[in-house]
Amino acid sequence: MYSKTTMMGRIVNDIEVIETKTGNKFISNTLAVSRDRKGKDGSTRTDFWDFTVGGTMVPVMLNYVKKGDLILLEGRMEKKSYEKDGIRRENVLLRVDHIQLIRSSRPAVPAAGEESMETQESQQYPWEE
Repeated sequence: MYSKTTMMGRIVNDIEVIETKTGNKFISNTLAVSRDRKGKDGSTRTDFWDFTVGGTMVPVMLNYVKKGDLILLEGRMEKKSYEKDGIRRENVLLRVDHIQLIRSSRPAVPAAGEESMETQESQQYPWEE
């Protein structure tokens, strides 16, 4: 089976790193993606998609991405099930394998020794430990 999803949208929240008990770091955030079609009232509809980024992409996101930036994300959609307050819940999120910054107010060229804004990596996610 093969699953690949590409989304372009704006970062909804400030970038924050989450560290697992084993020391792995990842970012969990939301991407606002506008639909091509407008609603009956002429307004643009927007979908909000949760995503996670790990590995070497974490410092890239920290250094170059902030709330409101336009970014392209590629990865796999994953359905997570969990229980909260005795109620079974499900969430669909994008596990990001590739990021590309489209528009940002931060510098476009990395300084010497820093990572580029575009990165791709095959990685182990924290919840797969």
